[in-house]
Amino acid sequence: MVRINNYFWGEKMTDLLTQAQQAAAQENWSLLNQYLQQWFDWEMSLNPPIAEKAGRTTTLTRQPIAPESWQKMLNLALCILHRGDFQERWDVAKFFPSLGSGVILPLIALVQDETADSEAHWFAIRILGNFQEPSVIAALIDVLKEGDQVTAATEEEEECEAELSMMAAEVLATFGKPAIAALTELLTERSTRGLAVRSLAQIRTPETIAPLLSTVADADVSIRQAAIEALGSFHDERVLPVLLAALKDAAAPIRQGAVVSLGMRSDLLPVLDLVSLLSPLLLDLNLGVCRHCAIALGRLGTPAAAKVLFERLRSVHTPIALQQEIVRALGWIDSLASLDYLQQALQLQIQRSSATTEISQEIITTVGQIQTAACKPQATQLLLSVLQSPHLLWQTPSIQQAVVLGLAQLGDRMALEPLLQQLAQPNFGIKLHVVAALKTLDAATAYQRLQQWASDSTLPAALQAGVAIALQEW
Repeated sequence: MVRINNYFWGEKMTDLLTQAQQAAAQENWSLLNQYLQQWFDWEMSLNPPIAEKAGRTTTLTRQPIAPESWQKMLNLALCILHRGDFQERWDVAKFFPSLGSGVILPLIALVQDETADSEAHWFAIRILGNFQEPSVIAALIDVLKEGDQVTAATEEEEECEAELSMMAAEVLATFGKPAIAALTELLTERSTRGLAVRSLAQIRTPETIAPLLSTVADADVSIRQAAIEALGSFHDERVLPVLLAALKDAAAPIRQGAVVSLGMRSDLLPVLDLVSLLSPLLLDLNLGVCRHCAIALGRLGTPAAAKVLFERLRSVHTPIALQQEIVRALGWIDSLASLDYLQQALQLQIQRSSATTEISQEIITTVGQIQTAACKPQATQLLLSVLQSPHLLWQTPSIQQAVVLGLAQLGDRMALEPLLQQLAQPNFGIKLHVVAALKTLDAATAYQRLQQWASDSTLPAALQAGVAIALQEW
C-alpha cells in the first residue's frame, strides 16, 4: 500500500514538474504560478511534521523540501520574476517566502543584476522585506547608496531609481531596531540622508531619537520636517526643546510640524503654558500653520485655549478657511464656555455686513455635534432660536436644514413641537429633513401629533400641506 502511494505521489510530482516546465517554455507565467503552488503543496504533503520532544514540551517541525525540487521551484519562480507582467510578479512574490531564507542570495543577485528591469528589482526588494537578515540590510543599504549615485539618462529612469530607493527605505523601516545602526551611518552622507531620515522616522522606537536629533538643524527643509514630525511622537525630555525652537523656524512646514506635535502634549499643561506658546501662530503668515494651530488649541481644550480661539474668530481679518477651522476647534473643546463663544460668534454673523451663510452653517453644524450632556440643553436652545429667527441670513434652506439635522443629533425632545411647526416651510427638502428628525427624536409621539393635526381644519394651509406630506413620507 505504501509502495502504491509513493508511486502515485511520485507520478503526481513528475506530472506537475512537466506541466510547470511546459508553462515556462510557453511563457505562460500565470499558469506556471498555479503549477508552482500545487507542486509546493504536494511536496509538503509528502513531508508531514515530525514531533520532537524537549522535556515536557512537544513541538512539530517539518523537514525541508528535497534540494533538487527546491532548486527547480526557485528557478521557475525567478523566471516569473524576471519576465512576467506586474500581476504575475505580484502573485509569485507571495510564493518566495514559503521557500525559506535560501532565496535571499538569489534575490540579492537579482537586485544587483543590471540587465533586469526596474520592476523586477522593485519586487525583489519587496520580497527581501520578509527576511530580517544582516545580508538583506546590507543589500538594501547598497540600493539607497547607488540610487543617489546613479545619473539617470531619462526622466523615466530617474523616477524608477527613486521608486527603488523608496521601496528599500520602506523595507528597512519595517525591520525596526536591526536597521537603525545602518541607517544612522547613512545620515553622514548628504546623498542618502533624506531617505535615511524618512526610514528612521517610520521606525518610531526610542533608539531613533538620537540620530533624528542630529538632523533637526539640517539645511534641507524636508529632512528637518521628517525629523520634527517623528520626534514629536516621543515624550522624551530631549525632544521638547527642539519642538519649542521649531515654532520659530523660518520654514512653514517645520512650524506646522511643531504645532501639531505640541497640540498632542496636553500632559505638559501643568508645567508649561502651551496656549501662550502656540497662540501667536494663529497669526502666522502661512494659512496652513494657522489652521493646524487652531486644531492644536482645540485638542488642548483649556478655557484659555477657547478664549484665544474666539478672539481670533471674531476678528474681521480672519480668513474664512481659518474661521471654519476655529469653529470646529471650539466644538471639539465641547464645554459650556466654548458653546458660549459659538453663540456669540453666531450673533456676530448677523451684525456683520460681510457675513455669509458659510460660517453660520459651520457654527450650526458644530453646535449640533456637541456630545457633552451638560451642554446639550443649551445647544438645543441655541439651534431653536435660529430655527425661529426671522433674520434673512438664517432663513436660507441650507441653514434651516443644518439646524434640523443638528436638533435631531442632539436628541432633545423639547425640539419636537418646534420641528413639527417647520412642516409649514415651503421648501420640500426642509420638510423631508423635519420628518427624518421627528423619527429620530420620538417617532411614536410625532406620528400621533401628525395624525391629530391631519384632522384639524383650523391649521394654517401651509402647515396642513406639510402634515399631509409628512404622513405620506412616514
